[in-house]
Amino acid sequence: MNPVRMIAGVLAFAATLASAAPRDEFAYAAPLELAGAGPAHQLSLPLHVYRNTVTPGRADLRVVNADGEVVPYALLGGAVPGPPAEPRRRTLPFYPLHGDAAQGVAALRFSLRGADGTLEVASGGASPTRPLIGYLVDARQIDTPVGAWSFQWEDPVADFDVTVRLHSSDDLLDWQPAAVGVLADLRQGERRFVRRELEVGARRARFWRLSWDAPTAPLVLREARAALQAATASPSRAVLSLSVAAVTGHAGEFTAELPGRLPIDHLNVPLPAVNTVAVATFESRPAADAAWQPVARLDLYRVAPAKSGAAEIRNGDAHIAVNTDPLWRIRIEPADAVPAAAGLMLELSWQPQALVFLARGRAPFTLLYGNAQAQPAAVPAETLLAGVRPPGGGAPAVSAASLGTPVVAGGLERLEPLPPPLPWKRWILWGVLIVGALLLLAMAWRLARTGE
Repeated sequence: MNPVRMIAGVLAFAATLASAAPRDEFAYAAPLELAGAGPAHQLSLPLHVYRNTVTPGRADLRVVNADGEVVPYALLGGAVPGPPAEPRRRTLPFYPLHGDAAQGVAALRFSLRGADGTLEVASGGASPTRPLIGYLVDARQIDTPVGAWSFQWEDPVADFDVTVRLHSSDDLLDWQPAAVGVLADLRQGERRFVRRELEVGARRARFWRLSWDAPTAPLVLREARAALQAATASPSRAVLSLSVAAVTGHAGEFTAELPGRLPIDHLNVPLPAVNTVAVATFESRPAADAAWQPVARLDLYRVAPAKSGAAEIRNGDAHIAVNTDPLWRIRIEPADAVPAAAGLMLELSWQPQALVFLARGRAPFTLLYGNAQAQPAAVPAETLLAGVRPPGGGAPAVSAASLGTPVVAGGLERLEPLPPPLPWKRWILWGVLIVGALLLLAMAWRLARTGE
């Protein structure tokens, strides 16, 4: 059986178990706008969803189609990465290097001249009449890392198979080895073997120097082309800044309540006054009746710059394990470093989770969320993504989705947990015990009267 069809069958069965999800069972409904035509789409959960999902693990999420059927969906810690982009290739200017073949290009000295930064060889016995010992490539016009170099040369007079060395530099003085490899151009009858590329990993440099281990120049360069590494987009992070409340009677102590169970992994408390140094201790708890748990300790500082016009010197964030507690307490030491009326802020950031779903059935699709009684309905992320992964492997094909304006569906009372059920069994048991005790008393009384 085709694996993709089998996986699709499993997902369909899981969605069938979830059944339909009437809109009025969830507090909110928001339309999903799909950017692509593929079967899988992903949504980065916005703050409004975090604020209004109340079950552990965000079980109170559903994606439904136009017929109200729940479609297969999964929650991921972050966005599904797309397929790697093909590297861009850029042809760059180069200059032949002439000098003493015995000393090589290491003996040459370079400099930049004039306002336009013209390159010139300053020393080292360079002269156009001397042997060609290498090339200098000017990469100042690019600012992305280079993954590989490809060289084109004039048809050689003779076949060659030569070891070459590639060095990189930003200042034309300090040269760092970047690659050692073989360039070749060999012929045998009608067949030709050409090797033109050198891998350099991912390296950023303003200048590159090519040289070879040969007494005479094996090639006359015609083109130097850099394969630029595709920039990897950093996943977008959500940021929230909250006012904290000073705790009466406890100097230097502040509390804050988050708008929902956010997956926080960065914390900070910007100091309100310049030239202040302090220490912040962060604690959190899941509910008001739970004990405070230590989370992080952060050195705080905000110092004026030594030079006019320079930026202030400030501390960075505290990096923590993902924490979803909504209640936080911050202690500042020394206590007088931040006055209670100073307007202290708590800065939080997190990587939003991605909701990935299959667009099964009729559009439009809707996200329902907010139900304190909801049971989990998500399928395993590995199973869902396996169904949209290319046959030969690689990144799964997942298109983007965005959330439209949410509207109240079943009402905000859906966010409140139901009152605990009445303990009928306990009441019945106590009733049986009481009735039994009364019967025993009646029997004892009757026996007592009979014995008189």
